[in-house]
Amino acid sequence: MLGNESEIYKQKLEVTVGQELEVTKDILNPKTEYKIGDIVTYSVKVKIKENEFNKGKMDRVDIEDIFPEDNLEYDQTKLKTKGSDIQVTKENGKIKASMPLKYGETKEIIYGMKVRDNANGKTLTNNVTVNGTSATTSDITGGNASKTIKVNDPKLDIKKGVDKKEYKVR
Repeated sequence: MLGNESEIYKQKLEVTVGQELEVTKDILNPKTEYKIGDIVTYSVKVKIKENEFNKGKMDRVDIEDIFPEDNLEYDQTKLKTKGSDIQVTKENGKIKASMPLKYGETKEIIYGMKVRDNANGKTLTNNVTVNGTSATTSDITGGNASKTIKVNDPKLDIKKGVDKKEYKVR
């Protein structure tokens, strides 16, 4: 061939795929029905959903768990985190947590809720939502989960009485 030989260049295409957060919520001490004063222990786990292309990290993941504050009381003494960089706060019927998250890592918060006196006969639902931000991708899909409990603690008020103070035995 005369002149320059043609060269074929191959270019690797970067596939920009967003990340999706996967959240699970469990009750660690499940019962069919809860009683007044019982502690319900919840676990919320979050991780980046497995994917083929984007195995990066999220700079900040925010968890927000909304609970019926008039029926459930947050028990600070039951709080545990699996991950040293998790910050948890409670404000106006919400438990909030924020943390960084790497691909392949699972972070967890465990906390307790005490069933209040006025919850009797009610079905209570906690809803958790998760969102994230990252410097490498703006396409992040959050997740949500919920758990429902039933409170049934009948309080019977039994009074025993007699119509006379004395009876004659025959």
